[in-house]
Amino acid sequence: MEKVKYIVNEKHNDITLKEYFTFFYLGKSMIYKLFLYKRVYLNGNLALESDIIHSNDVIEIEIDECIDVPISSNSVEIVYEDDYILVVNKPVGIIIHSDGNDDIDTLVNRVANYYTKQNINRNVRYLHRIDKETSGLVLFAKDFLTYSILSHDIEKHTLKREYLALVHGYIKNNEGVINIPIGRDRHIANKYRVGKSKHSKDAITHYYVLKRYEDYTYIRLLLETGRTHQIRVHMSSINHPLLGDVLYDGKKKYISRVALHSFRITMIHPYSLKEIVISKKEPTDMLRLEEICTKQLFLI
Repeated sequence: MEKVKYIVNEKHNDITLKEYFTFFYLGKSMIYKLFLYKRVYLNGNLALESDIIHSNDVIEIEIDECIDVPISSNSVEIVYEDDYILVVNKPVGIIIHSDGNDDIDTLVNRVANYYTKQNINRNVRYLHRIDKETSGLVLFAKDFLTYSILSHDIEKHTLKREYLALVHGYIKNNEGVINIPIGRDRHIANKYRVGKSKHSKDAITHYYVLKRYEDYTYIRLLLETGRTHQIRVHMSSINHPLLGDVLYDGKKKYISRVALHSFRITMIHPYSLKEIVISKKEPTDMLRLEEICTKQLFLI
């Protein structure tokens, strides 16, 4: 049995423990069970849900968990870590987690490897996905309370995820918003398309031009929603598919994978309540692609 410690922020001064957990969007059933099974401590003493907390009080939750996925033999690159949050850099070519097949070298399995080496005996909780061919930042929560609040922040768009991409064509506007629903393509497996149907879901993508080339544009993208293939589908829908994205009409002339990188996460830390910005530079293949565009194409 392990205890996870949380220091009460001044924003949560003079409220009950039940109200504190509700602030983190923990479900009523979960809160009830925590106190029923005597898993919550306040300043070292067993606590009740009606206990009043104050700034700098120490809340501890007793958890009984273990690593819940197979452990990969491969390591993972850590970009940011504290007691509650882990951000890793996903390389191109691996998926986030297994979809029921025998693949045990997913990002989740590699994080399990890291947890083992750090003696972190907890469930591996990822908060969002990126495609197999996409590189970059993926956020993990080390405990269920952190997972609960960050999942809410992602849903309500207070946690921002930004991407870098190279797309076909010259985008004239400096910025734009694509607000078109996305659903599965009925004719091609694992492909999505824009359009309104009963199975489509709202999808909103903001894009900002960083550099223009004669036939290509380098852009930054900010997601309001997190639909599968959202950036790829949306950019293709306005006739600017990503380089390397053959599924959505891109060409593999200079790069063998989708030219998309998850480069920045901006969030309010759930316990300090301070903004943190986590970033990761593009990998070698995308940097090389920019160099090729600069050298071989006429820079506008």
